[in-house]
Amino acid sequence: MPAPAPKSIAPSAGYAGDQTPVTIKGDSFLAQATQSLDPSVSPAIRSDFRAWLGETELLSVSRVDASTLTATVPAGMAAGKYALRVEGPFGSGTLPDAFEAVSLPNAALEATLTLSAPVHKQPATATAVVTNVGGRAALGVSLAGSPSILQADVTLPPANLPVDLAPGGSVQVVWQLLAAGGGTLSMTVSFAGTDALDGHAVTCSASASAKIAPP
Repeated sequence: MPAPAPKSIAPSAGYAGDQTPVTIKGDSFLAQATQSLDPSVSPAIRSDFRAWLGETELLSVSRVDASTLTATVPAGMAAGKYALRVEGPFGSGTLPDAFEAVSLPNAALEATLTLSAPVHKQPATATAVVTNVGGRAALGVSLAGSPSILQADVTLPPANLPVDLAPGGSVQVVWQLLAAGGGTLSMTVSFAGTDALDGHAVTCSASASAKIAPP
């Protein structure tokens, strides 16, 4: 019988400080059946597999079918690229440079929001600045829903989103508002993107308020 032949691992990278669930695809992830000479004894099925990234053994390796395994990369691996080795009942196979452990922390978004001094029935400006304060890029950063605004109408929506933000990168978003009465103008905005390494969601929000002056 052919030996296991791993062809891919997804995701192909993970943060070295976290456990990373992965799916391994390949050929010949075959179970082994053993039939006793005693016809009253049912065949024994051996479907146990093991897998390593470099010298680190993966956790909870499980056979799904002849082309799929699931496993978990343990936390604490040193940063770098690793070959994947899969071992089953009929031997083992290796995929070079299959997985990269990354030492940079997750993408993380922070936002600030400021309002210019609003005057009743006159234009005001709301300015949000979104910054990626994490260690990896944040992709597709955009508004998460519509801004929540009290006592004003938005007249100019932002046009420079979505945007990808490298670590330390920021984007400014500006709205033109029209104060619609007395009292206090309040605004809350939320933003969302995805981590460039594993695609998990990153979000942030910011709020501001200002008294509306009479004309």
